[in-house]
Amino acid sequence: MGPRKRKWLLAGVIFLSLLLLIVLGSNVFILESTSDLLLHDTAQVPPTKYALVLGTTPKFRRTGNRNPTFDSRMVSAAKLYRDGKAGKLILSGGANILGYNEPESMRQSLVKLGVPAEAMVLDPSGLRTFDSIWRTKNLFHQNKITIVTDDKHLPRALFLGKALGMDAVGFSLNATSLPFSLKYVVRESGARVKAILDVYLLHTQPADTIPPAGIPETSLPLPAAA
Repeated sequence: MGPRKRKWLLAGVIFLSLLLLIVLGSNVFILESTSDLLLHDTAQVPPTKYALVLGTTPKFRRTGNRNPTFDSRMVSAAKLYRDGKAGKLILSGGANILGYNEPESMRQSLVKLGVPAEAMVLDPSGLRTFDSIWRTKNLFHQNKITIVTDDKHLPRALFLGKALGMDAVGFSLNATSLPFSLKYVVRESGARVKAILDVYLLHTQPADTIPPAGIPETSLPLPAAA
């Protein structure tokens, strides 16, 4: 191997090493800074006016099998509401993702789980986790919130909530029993790096800053403790 090839090889090794350090460092930082905010028992969750339920992929996979990630989030949200820990649920996601409407799909599933339709508000402009949380703070005017999603997703969501100045906790029920997905883990690891860049370097803004239809009143009282 000639000197020129050795230089390129060394440069490649250094670049990949730095990239790995950035990914590992970002993930450790987010996981460590939010670990005490992840709750799995509604008895530990403080009552809030609203809980933010983050959207996910369709409830049915291409194989026809149910999506356990979707089901876990819906069961968690329904449990949180039934136990009197949230006055209303904000269902946030994209409304036109290849013909799939995340908030509406969540609403239908939650109704089947016993959550009344009037206890839910659909936010169809939550195209990214950052957008959903920004809109909850700035359009729903909520600084204290419970975020409902799965354990892998919660650290990033909570990091963004803290970065936006929110008093946020995360809730998931039985999320740790979800099947392992290497693809999901790799994607989430990269998304955590992007979250740090959005907050500290890029100063990202949401794609849509228009309030959703039927935005709830900001004077909604705290639910009675269960």
